[in-house]
Amino acid sequence: MRLPATLVPELGGSMSFKVNHYAAKTISPKPQLDIESIAIELSIGIILGVMAIGGYNAGVLLMAVPCGLISLACFLLAVVSISRFVTDRRIARQQKQNLDPEVIESD
Repeated sequence: MRLPATLVPELGGSMSFKVNHYAAKTISPKPQLDIESIAIELSIGIILGVMAIGGYNAGVLLMAVPCGLISLACFLLAVVSISRFVTDRRIARQQKQNLDPEVIESD
């Protein structure tokens, strides 16, 4: 079996491989609302809430209680995500106001 000339170093080829290295991307320091995760949490919360209500109306507590608890947890996570975004945004605005160039003294 003969190897192509590009893979044999004696015939002028090289055995090195080209590796594309992508540098790490910088992140923006401003707070961003993660709409996708909040939408998923709310969707799962609504689906499980409906299942919990259906289980309660059918008298199946084995289905109603776990679905209700997980639904409540999903709604609480969505509220926490939104409140964290609001507080992070408020802190970022305060820090931006504190970095006013007239206030900063030069050495």
